[in-house]
Amino acid sequence: MVLIFGLGNQGDKYQKTRHNFGHILIEKLLEKDLFTNDVLLKINTGFMNKSGISFKKIVSYYKIKSSDILIIHDDMDFNFGEIKLDYNRSSAGHNGVQSVIDNLGSQEFYRLRLGIGKSETLPGEKYVLERFNQTEVEEINNIIDKAIDLLVKSDLLNDKIK
Repeated sequence: MVLIFGLGNQGDKYQKTRHNFGHILIEKLLEKDLFTNDVLLKINTGFMNKSGISFKKIVSYYKIKSSDILIIHDDMDFNFGEIKLDYNRSSAGHNGVQSVIDNLGSQEFYRLRLGIGKSETLPGEKYVLERFNQTEVEEINNIIDKAIDLLVKSDLLNDKIK
C-alpha cells in the first residue's frame, strides 16, 4: 500500500492558498481516478504545522512503510511552477513536513515539492496563507498536469496505475 498525503490547512479560509497546494493536488488526483486500490490519497485534517498527527493515524492504521509514503507540499525554495520529487530529505524549515518527520520518526519518505516562490514584501508565514494571484491561477492546471505526469512515471507508483 502506498500513501499519498497532501499537506495544507483545513477550512474554507485556506482552500485556495499557496500553503494548500498539497490539498489541491490531492483533489485533482481524486478527480482523475488514476490509481489502483493500493494507493491511498489523503489530506491532513488539521492545520499545516500539526500535519503529522492525522498522518500518523493513517500510517499506523494501514501499517504503511515509510518508503511507501509520498508527501505533497508547497515549497518557497522553488519558483512558482517548479516541481521536484525527493526522497529522504530534511524538512528544510517546512513546519508541516517537520511535523510529519517527528510523528513518523523518520525522513525516509518521498516528497513532491511544489514551488510557490517567495514574496518580496510579505514574510513567509503570511505569503503562504495568501491566495494564488490571477497569473498563478491560470498556470495551476498546467503545473498539476506536470506533477501528475511526474508521479505516474515515478518508481513509487509506476505499477499502481490503472
